[in-house]
Amino acid sequence: RRLRYGIDDADGPVSHYNFVCRDASLTTGNHRPVSQCLGEMRGMVGRAEYMLSIAEESLKPTELPSNPGFKLSIQREPLGVVFVIAPWNFPFLVTINSVLPAIIAGNTVLVKPSPQTPLSAERMQRAFDLAGLPTDVLQTVHLGSPGVEFAVKHPLVNFVSFTGSVAGGRSVERMAVDGESIKGVALEVSSHQVA
Repeated sequence: RRLRYGIDDADGPVSHYNFVCRDASLTTGNHRPVSQCLGEMRGMVGRAEYMLSIAEESLKPTELPSNPGFKLSIQREPLGVVFVIAPWNFPFLVTINSVLPAIIAGNTVLVKPSPQTPLSAERMQRAFDLAGLPTDVLQTVHLGSPGVEFAVKHPLVNFVSFTGSVAGGRSVERMAVDGESIKGVALEVSSHQVA
C-alpha cells in the first residue's frame, strides 16, 4: 500500500511540469530557466521510479546465517517522523531522495524547504496529495533558525536529513545531539552554500 502512493506520485509532477517549473523559475530564489527546471523534474521522476523499483526488495526482511537454535534476521520498521531540510539549488531532485524513501518505509515527513525556494516543497506536497497520500503524512513547514532547532531537538522527530553547507550540517548535528532523544542524522554537505 505504501508503494502505491509513491508510484502514483511519480506521474503527478510530470503532468504539472509547466506549472511547477514556472513557479520554481520565476517566483522563487532559484531563477533557473524553465528549460533547466524541466530537466530537474524529469530527473526527479527518474529517481522516484528507480527508488520505487528497488523498494520492495530493499525493505523485505533479511535472513542471516546463524548457529543451530538461533535465527538471525534484519527487520526494517518505520522510524516515525523524519525531518527533511532541503536545499535551494536542486530543490526537487535532491529533496525526493529523502522524502520518497521515508514515505515508502512508512514514516511521516516534515519538509523544510530553503527560504530561497519555498514553493518547491509545496508543489511536491501537492503532487503527493493528488496521488492520494493520507493527510499529514507529508507536511511542508517554513521555519527560521529557531524553528529548525526546535524541530531537530524535538523528541517526536526520530530522524533528520540535511542537505546544505558544512557549517549548516555541523549545526544540525549539534542540535540533534543536544536534543532530548537519540536520533539518526543524515548529512549531505558541500563547501558551497546550498541550504
